[in-house]
Amino acid sequence: MAKVSDFSTDKMFFAKLEGIVMHLKSMLMRYFTLMIYVWIFFHSNLCFTSQVSIVDTAEDSNKSQQLKLLAVDLGANPKEINRLQLDEVINFLNSRLELTFFNVGFDHGKTLTAEFYYNILYDSDIRALRLKIASYNALVDYQWPELSGIEIKLGFKHVEVAKLRWMLRMYGDLQPYSISPYQESVVDPSITEALKAFQRRHGITATGDLNEKTLAFINNNPLDTLDELRETLSKHIVRKTQANEYIEVNLKSALLKVIKSGNIIIEMPVIVGRPSKQTPQLNTFLTRITVNPDWTPPRSIIDTDLKQSLIKYDNYLNSNNFVIVDKKGKRLKATSELINISNFDSATRAYKLVQLPGSNNALGKYRFSIPNSNSIYLHDTPDKTLFKLKDRALSHGCIRLLHPDKLASYLIKKETNQFRHSFSQAVAGSSKTYFKLSQPLPVHIVSDSIWLDGLGALQVRN
Repeated sequence: MAKVSDFSTDKMFFAKLEGIVMHLKSMLMRYFTLMIYVWIFFHSNLCFTSQVSIVDTAEDSNKSQQLKLLAVDLGANPKEINRLQLDEVINFLNSRLELTFFNVGFDHGKTLTAEFYYNILYDSDIRALRLKIASYNALVDYQWPELSGIEIKLGFKHVEVAKLRWMLRMYGDLQPYSISPYQESVVDPSITEALKAFQRRHGITATGDLNEKTLAFINNNPLDTLDELRETLSKHIVRKTQANEYIEVNLKSALLKVIKSGNIIIEMPVIVGRPSKQTPQLNTFLTRITVNPDWTPPRSIIDTDLKQSLIKYDNYLNSNNFVIVDKKGKRLKATSELINISNFDSATRAYKLVQLPGSNNALGKYRFSIPNSNSIYLHDTPDKTLFKLKDRALSHGCIRLLHPDKLASYLIKKETNQFRHSFSQAVAGSSKTYFKLSQPLPVHIVSDSIWLDGLGALQVRN
């Protein structure tokens, strides 16, 4: 049994030990406090000189990481690109774009900087394309199946239906929802609606059937689409090297866009050259607007469209406000007595045929000049019905606009008050008037087979 004196001795021992511990704690606290003061003293002397460099280093690191991700989206190997320094990443990006510069017809006369690449990351078109690239990067991780042709009929059950359902879901045309394993293999309304959405994105008539063209697009390996997306991203970057604001006409989509900082300011359907008279790809500038233009038809149209119209109606030229102009510049109405089907060939070679300004003029109210060697220009048209067609490759090469007034209004915003006033007067009148723009706007006529529409959906054409 322990004695009371033993407990007293132990109590004194622990009291002394506690006192030693408290003393040591106090010394340690003083030491750490002194170290903090020393740290503050030294760093307060350095902060004014080091603060900027610390921030810059962080920003450079962030830029480097962001541009490495851009390089990966353009096809770089992630492991290899991650080992590179910022200047090496820039060299990779520049070399990656060299072929694109050549393909789109631009002279690669300048070295692109890290600042340029970093700034375009925030453009909406670049962001949208990179998001789509990320989604297709996920698709290539799957072993893409080969779908067989099957009948799409409500209630039809087949193992290929389950495969089709999965593929449409992966493409984003079929929204995922809970369904039993049995129903996975059965054609239901969701399958036909998803097929129609897929067909619309690929320029196919939306029937909901699994026809040959639809089947070919569905079976297309996502890796091929990923490569096309990367090339499209390259083209968008290269176009931004020329100007921050430009007009783009895509011959595949038959759409005109006015783009500024990656944002679509104006978008409208256009009519482009038919297969036998294809509109060429061009890089040029919109330099002049003609209000109430006249029209001198080219020989190809005289020998085809106009001749056929004259056969059907002998007073066609006169009723559509055509005149003939002799070598001295004298104008005469193109009546059926002066020019008819019997003397058509000789008369149209001896005289110049001109359609005067007016409501039935083939160029409508506006003509937009874009200097080039192919005599291509943009213009209005009195016939708006053709813009409703899905296939709008119908012209002899020039580009017809659905809303030329919107483009004209946008272009003249940068001009003086006097310019705009004169322009409004010309539009209200009927006389041909030229307006030269003080700041010509770049125009890129392209043939991109893959693009994102206004809703962010991927559009694909052959």
